Amino acid sequence: MIIVNYHNVLPEAPNRLYQLLGREWVAQDEFDRQIAALRERFKIVPLAAIVDAIRRGEQIPRACAITFDDGNFGAYKYGLPVLEKYRIPATFFVITQHVRENGRYAPYYCDRIEAMLQLTTQTRLDLSDFGYDVMSLSRDEEKTAFFKEFRRRIKVTPVNEKKQIDLCLEQQLGVPEEKLAPFLEHEAYRLMGWDELVELRRRGHEIGSHTRTHPSLSQIDASALELEICGSYRDLKEKLGLQEISFAYPFGKPKHISDAAIAMVQAAGYNSGLTMKEGENTPATNLYKLRRMDFRSIKQLYF
Repeated sequence: MIIVNYHNVLPEAPNRLYQLLGREWVAQDEFDRQIAALRERFKIVPLAAIVDAIRRGEQIPRACAITFDDGNFGAYKYGLPVLEKYRIPATFFVITQHVRENGRYAPYYCDRIEAMLQLTTQTRLDLSDFGYDVMSLSRDEEKTAFFKEFRRRIKVTPVNEKKQIDLCLEQQLGVPEEKLAPFLEHEAYRLMGWDELVELRRRGHEIGSHTRTHPSLSQIDASALELEICGSYRDLKEKLGLQEISFAYPFGKPKHISDAAIAMVQAAGYNSGLTMKEGENTPATNLYKLRRMDFRSIKQLYF
């Protein structure tokens, strides 16, 4: 039983830097081809069906579930029509404090950094106090090189140091909020609102938790774990009236998932926890360590 993970679906990249960064998105026409190919080779079922099968110690032959992380608006606007074309169910894992409400939302952290890099007029960035090289930002390729290293390292940076880095970035890049906000309104960066999530449920799709703010769960203390994991569970019950809720660990790799986080997910009442460790799921798989793969891995293994 396999679980395929996506993030965003768009008609095209919004700008050259977005394309160079290799963001976690797929073009709508390619997404259509991928879903059609998966449908030919597998029996696509709701995630809940796989969870229930494992709970009963059973196997669903050739089962495949589709998931989306982060709650991107493009998954709703451009992904949903493809899913409905093929009558495919999916589960959407949302960052509950980033869900758009009353026209406002907190942008995803990396989107905000990318926006600052895109809009800055500065040609040099000095984060040498935090172990980075002094970097040129004169060309998109240089911005891309910095951002990829930054994105990899910031995931495991201690919270207090991360706050210092954020402040340093904002001061050096010098992009005012009145420029950032319109940039982040582009649909490539926009996140869904509660209305879209209600509509997804109405159309037969599942909504799950991806924490409240998307931290690396191995890098935060017990109090923060409770806020991120139990807090997002309460958010979804309150806003959507959910009873059975699944959880997707931010970043999903073992170094971002602690034993304490897994225990908290189970204690909070979630029915499952999804990682990004590759491989199939069997009746013996731990429900709080379910495996997922992106389409590239699926293609290499099964096509």
